[in-house]
Amino acid sequence: YLGRIDNQVKIRGFRIELGEIESALGQHPSVLQTVVLAREDIPGTKRLVAYLVCNEQIPTVNDLRRFLQEKLPEHAIPAMFVFLETFPLTPNGKVDRRALHAPDLTRQLEESFVSPRNLNEQTLAQIWTEVLGIERVGINDNFFALGGDSILSLQIIARANQAGLQLTPKQLFANQTIAELAAVAGTRGKIQAEQGLVTGAVPMTPIQQWFFEQEQPEPHHFNQSVVLSVPTDIKPELLKQVLQQLVLHHDALRLQFDRTDSDWEQRNAGFEETVSLQVVDLSEKLLEVQHAELERIGSELQASLNLSDGSLMRAALFQLGRDKPCRLLLVIHHLAVDGVSWRILLEDLLVAYQQVSRGEAIQLPPKTTSFRYWAQRLTEYAQASQSNHLSEELDYWRDRADKIIIPLPANNALGENSTASAATVSISLSASETQTLLQEVPKAYNTQINDILLAALALTVREWTGQNLLHLNLEGHGREDLFDEVDLSRTVGWFTTIFPVAIALEDTENFGDILKSVKEQLRQVPLKGIGYGVLRYLMGDE
Repeated sequence: YLGRIDNQVKIRGFRIELGEIESALGQHPSVLQTVVLAREDIPGTKRLVAYLVCNEQIPTVNDLRRFLQEKLPEHAIPAMFVFLETFPLTPNGKVDRRALHAPDLTRQLEESFVSPRNLNEQTLAQIWTEVLGIERVGINDNFFALGGDSILSLQIIARANQAGLQLTPKQLFANQTIAELAAVAGTRGKIQAEQGLVTGAVPMTPIQQWFFEQEQPEPHHFNQSVVLSVPTDIKPELLKQVLQQLVLHHDALRLQFDRTDSDWEQRNAGFEETVSLQVVDLSEKLLEVQHAELERIGSELQASLNLSDGSLMRAALFQLGRDKPCRLLLVIHHLAVDGVSWRILLEDLLVAYQQVSRGEAIQLPPKTTSFRYWAQRLTEYAQASQSNHLSEELDYWRDRADKIIIPLPANNALGENSTASAATVSISLSASETQTLLQEVPKAYNTQINDILLAALALTVREWTGQNLLHLNLEGHGREDLFDEVDLSRTVGWFTTIFPVAIALEDTENFGDILKSVKEQLRQVPLKGIGYGVLRYLMGDE
């Protein structure tokens, strides 16, 4: 090869020695000569381009990338590779770098892209493009490098299972490309999933016990809600049928809670065919009156839930005029739903309404494991802690609980401490910044988005307080693969986990080193934190 050239460049915030890349490429058995440049052929986009002269065994682009991944960080791997017979030379015999032509971007992308080879890979590629919101996916593209995360992985698994590919979230985390994932599809065991009406007593889960431990002044009013824009000609009678089917199909929407002398108890109620749908005609009202009525009636519905009686869901359809879309308000108590649940419910709402509007019977996808079965298995898991790794986690969580927590500075320590007194500051990132955050940085450091955000938060708090240790509670979606027979990808309920984390920052200003350190600390959390709530609330050992 042509030898190391000490030429440092900066790409996407990373300082890169071009000579190091040239040296690494020169170790490939097929590479005779190489030059690496940082080019900006597309305005505002700087890319690493490797020019190579090879022997008769010309390697593929993917082969070169895999070779470099063992020697260089991801951000130092060239985006483009150009194969030449010889290098252009200057009159004094040196490589004429200015004469190296711009690469054919389209050709390069085609060479690095590998299309699906069979039906399973085609199915997964289609699902990935829809869930990740990108134009196309090759079978060797990494799910997390494309911007995937644990929440999106649940959507991938749910859609794959509906398409006949039996997969688990654990399999996706272990097999992060389509080629790898398709190879293990259909290898899971029998799933416990009751298709009929689930009724009867339900054990409290850790997050539910946490909720009642807060002793909220109005526990009935701890709701989540969405407002949907729906077509003007939507038919209330058909919409009511759909809502009834959702309550019948998703057992958590029929949860009820009774206060005893010392605690709360939970049960799955039977199905009452009457589902509340309030239809409000505001078509003759002025715009400002419509907005006021939406607020007023919405607040009334939010406050009307009763944990012990009736459904935990309320719905109202607001008709705003012949040429205006209607608004559909859905209110559900948090004890019955979480963020993943809303995605399931809204998809089912759309599918079911399309079916009844065509005169068809409502046919939703089969149920996955019931919330009640999950709660029962979690309780059994806690009681059998001596025979599983929960007992090994105990020292880890005790160590976090024993940390000395330094209070954050407050400008009015005696002021009101309530949600109503809080303020929110919001900012937005551009599309290019968002893409860098979701795709470029995770590629460079083999991280996920939460690693990056928490590292930034810890740095911000250190700048504010001068402290290198940040204590906080983290939330997880809680649908972890603890039991082989459990599939929660289409189960509605509140599964969230809350667990304490202490992030220690190193004494360095190098964000790359800090990010890697935070990533490693988060990876040490056992089973994504689910054990903390199980130990705290289900063990029966204070």
